[in-house]
Amino acid sequence: MIAILSLLGVMFLSLLISRTAGVALELTGLSRPSARFQAVSALTGVGFTTSEAEMVVTHPVRRRIVTILMITGNTGIVTAMVSLMLAFLSIESEAVMPRLILLAIGLVVFWATATSPWFDRWLDRTIRELLKKTTKLNIRDYENLMQLKGGFNIAEYKVLPSDWMIGRTLGELNLRKEGILVLGLFHHDGFEGAPCATSVVNEGDKAIVYGTFEAIERLMSRPSGPRGDADHRKAVQDFHAED
Repeated sequence: MIAILSLLGVMFLSLLISRTAGVALELTGLSRPSARFQAVSALTGVGFTTSEAEMVVTHPVRRRIVTILMITGNTGIVTAMVSLMLAFLSIESEAVMPRLILLAIGLVVFWATATSPWFDRWLDRTIRELLKKTTKLNIRDYENLMQLKGGFNIAEYKVLPSDWMIGRTLGELNLRKEGILVLGLFHHDGFEGAPCATSVVNEGDKAIVYGTFEAIERLMSRPSGPRGDADHRKAVQDFHAED
């Protein structure tokens, strides 16, 4: 009897570990379906070779989570198998049926719990709050989320006193026409995410920009005044010429 209860306990513990790891992977930037699939795959040791698996391997935080899952999964499978063997190999034949019934009831309860939408929402919310309070897992994989390929990059730089952008609105700068997006501005009084066209760039601000390496470097080295305006017009022409 104790062996069957141990087996069911290992199964429920594996469910909790899998869901916790799934939420942890999700907090690093994976979508929920991918995060849960990778968690189950690592816990069971299946190891599907998918594109999501490659993103896990190349991400240090995800790699640590998956490593823990692999170790835990191997231990849990061995424990479950031993418990199952002990439950049936060391008893009289007349005691087999009651234990089979207990095992069947436990499996039904486990399946109902694992597939319950209410339990899933409650467990997801609880795990997420615990992880946010006890860890720093909200580390996004911006390289994959922003598709930083083909020379594209995200950069942060401080606006200097001689910067071409000082005192102008983003609408006036019109950086989008030269292939640059301003994702955010750190002002002295706080952060402005997804700034609008009327946002003004001031001295000392930090701009978060997205574009090609060449375009960002050109913007950072652009002089103020008429020379900077001329370089901006040339950058716009070059960007559209590439199209």
